[in-house]
Amino acid sequence: MAKVRIAILGSGPAALATAYELTRRPDFEERFEIDIYAMGWRLGGKCASSRGEPRGRNEEHGLHILGGFYHACFEQLHDVYREWQNVSQGTAIAYADAFFPHQTFTLLQRDLDRWRPVRVKMPDRDGIPGIDADNLSAVGLLERFLRLLRLGGDKLIDHFHSLADAEMMTDGDGSHGSKRAEIAAETASTLISAYDIIESYADALQGDEYNRFSPPDSSNVEAAISEIMVILDSEWPQLRNLDWLGALQLGLSIANGILSDKVLVRGFDAINDVEASAWLKKHGATERALRSILFKAGYHYAFGYPGGDALNPNIAAGAGMRGLIRMVAGYHQSVFMHMRGGMGEIFVTPYFEVLRHRGVNFHFFHMTEELIPGDDGTIDKIVLRRQVRLADETIPYDPIVEYTPRGMPSRNVWPSQAQDDQLHDDDKHVPRQHDLESWYDSQRIGESIVLQRGECFDICVLAIPVGTVVETTKQLAVQSPRWRKMLETASTTPTIGVQIWHEQERGTFGGYSHDELMTGFHLPMDTWCDMSQLLELEQPDNRIGALSYFCGSVPRLRSSPPTDRGAERRRGEAIASAWLNDHAAAAFPSLGSVNGEYNQAAEVDRFVSMNSDPATTYVTTPVGNPQHRIRPDETGFANLFLAGDWTRNNFDMGAVECAVLSAKLCARAISGDFAPIFGESDFV
Repeated sequence: MAKVRIAILGSGPAALATAYELTRRPDFEERFEIDIYAMGWRLGGKCASSRGEPRGRNEEHGLHILGGFYHACFEQLHDVYREWQNVSQGTAIAYADAFFPHQTFTLLQRDLDRWRPVRVKMPDRDGIPGIDADNLSAVGLLERFLRLLRLGGDKLIDHFHSLADAEMMTDGDGSHGSKRAEIAAETASTLISAYDIIESYADALQGDEYNRFSPPDSSNVEAAISEIMVILDSEWPQLRNLDWLGALQLGLSIANGILSDKVLVRGFDAINDVEASAWLKKHGATERALRSILFKAGYHYAFGYPGGDALNPNIAAGAGMRGLIRMVAGYHQSVFMHMRGGMGEIFVTPYFEVLRHRGVNFHFFHMTEELIPGDDGTIDKIVLRRQVRLADETIPYDPIVEYTPRGMPSRNVWPSQAQDDQLHDDDKHVPRQHDLESWYDSQRIGESIVLQRGECFDICVLAIPVGTVVETTKQLAVQSPRWRKMLETASTTPTIGVQIWHEQERGTFGGYSHDELMTGFHLPMDTWCDMSQLLELEQPDNRIGALSYFCGSVPRLRSSPPTDRGAERRRGEAIASAWLNDHAAAAFPSLGSVNGEYNQAAEVDRFVSMNSDPATTYVTTPVGNPQHRIRPDETGFANLFLAGDWTRNNFDMGAVECAVLSAKLCARAISGDFAPIFGESDFV
């Protein structure tokens, strides 16, 4: 029987995970022939990274930190890393040396004219991400979420009982102390009422009564919590920023909304027609709670500003609540997992080397230009743009190089530019003059080639970014109203990623740097992370004391997009410099110079990635988007399947986890293996 020829278009996690899932089958060599067509000289898409000469500094599109709740992603990674040790002996990195847990972070709360740190430490959890993950059904998630609320409620009750006891022991006639003690006791009583409501929610879940359960009226408790916060402002100024009262109120509103709207039986998608803030307000959250950084951080974390509009955050309630609860209640070990290396070498290289060893064919320098449907409801032609020719077309391009960090074993990494010695003499100049990872820039170079169905492919997997899907599938929209609606409602935001090598050590920055991860600050560089652990992988440079990463959403240009490869880089440099001058010293005082402006002279190096090209913008999930996404196996074209975080995958956010979950759904549909996939449903 002839093999099924599968053309996977794309180079990011979704493309790699689809190929990996297909080649996991013991009979894949007899069943499938897989070709991956990738734009540019490296893999990874928005997750690509490379080592720049001569210092070997890691350069990437932005900050990448995996979540301890990325169970689909880590389930694959454990297997990939095991096989990688045999495939690339001597250069493969051990899993234990690649990832490490991170539990603490700082959120910046705006209070009048100053920024105040809200420091968060998530509890350690049993388990390993991707191994024996807990139930991710809506019921299972809500059960664990309620446990967190109970834990926080207990601590708050104990806190206010202690305050009451302390106030009763004040010196003098005790009248003021008695008054404050009474307030503290009433506060504890209110929190106990909140605790009782949480218990009733939990009892309903345990008794499987949530379909008929009528949530108790929590509005009185929520109003009382709000009143308590006002009293604290006057009676205990030192406690006016007791953010966990706001968190408790938000938690009650989330639980109340989930039960009131029957999300446990209808699914989270049932509430995607309303924006997350409006949905919470409907279910009791006060304006003060919604202004809390403990809530707003979700928008920063998810780049929830479509089009980079800082004044109009927008996340659909269902996708937002599902993502939030998975994050805080569904992780194993730790809420975040850091990497000891760039995303390209820690995540992408293992997939590439294992897949290449398994016989997957990689075609670099091939940009997807257009999909052409036939009259029979299939994809008939795939038009690609071959950006450059190889010196010897019979030898596949080898994209990676061996790199030896100081005093450490060698590893395989991605160089910061195409390797000239493998290119045709007439095309060696192209990578120096054009950005081969840019959709806009790549349209002006190379030549178009056509893959014909039946000759070059039988099945097409579209795993390119949704920004380029909009550009390449307009003919599909003519035949399919559903496809047209998906393109019309697709949503992304441009982002900026800035890496700064400082002379100062991190501990001298001042401000809030001790938690190593911070978000909620001024857009567009609202998120910061100390990544100094990567310095040990660079070549020695005594000038450098620390490495910082900044990232965030930036506004989309209203004018026509630039085609000059340097224009957006210059725009990114200008944005970064202006932001650093205006805001850096507010978060990190010692990074400011004498006049209070940012001290750029103390920078050793800076790398800016402006991600505004359709190939690099970040996927967002505003109201009106999720319901028009298309599942990987429901394209309406018989031989077309999808993979990517922009598809409908029951996570539906911009994240590696969503890309891998989508890839698993895609591969299952192609292979015909309909085993359940972890996280694919709110009811499993």
